[in-house]
Amino acid sequence: MDEEGEPPERCQFSLIRHGEWKGKVGHVDDSGDHEVSEEGSFCSPPLRPAKYFLRFAGFLRKAAYPKSSAVSPLDRYFEFLYPNAHILASAEGFDVSAGETRAGLRLVIPRPTWHRIRGKVIGDLPGERANVDVMLRRDFGTIDGISGSGGTRVQADGSFEDKKHPGIYTAELTEFSSPDVDGGVHLVRRFGEAKLDLTHGDLDDVEIHVSADSH
Repeated sequence: MDEEGEPPERCQFSLIRHGEWKGKVGHVDDSGDHEVSEEGSFCSPPLRPAKYFLRFAGFLRKAAYPKSSAVSPLDRYFEFLYPNAHILASAEGFDVSAGETRAGLRLVIPRPTWHRIRGKVIGDLPGERANVDVMLRRDFGTIDGISGSGGTRVQADGSFEDKKHPGIYTAELTEFSSPDVDGGVHLVRRFGEAKLDLTHGDLDDVEIHVSADSH
């Protein structure tokens, strides 16, 4: 349920547990994303005994800022760990035993909060700036990147700007190919990154340095 007691327009949840992924041991996505019903109810698939954390993501039914005349669909997007955490260390987990059923959990979807990120790339960039992005990948404290990533274009002067939910992010400097005949592009290289703590407010003057071995 959202803050006004109404189910979201669209919502999915995922289960996070301790496990192994690509030879690393840590917290992983247990079984991918699962749909929340139109009424706001949800039920997991059968689970092995373990401690689980819940992540929810989706879109609110109503605009996040209804008094604004310029509300983007992204302003309605939410993503959080239960009960309302930005990282796994602050979330509430559930121990599930063999044959046990957990029921009666109620949650309130927090109204989305956005912080602005402004910064500049330091170092030599490719001449074709139209193909250079800063990809912002959210770090919940898992080892398999369950949050995905979104990018913002680097301008001719090396500057970039974006907005994201509060949290910890890795900003990666990336170069993509020019579109092929079908309009597709592919990643050419990653050549710089920075860790960003966006839990307390806007970040200005962020610097991402071009890697020394990128040429």
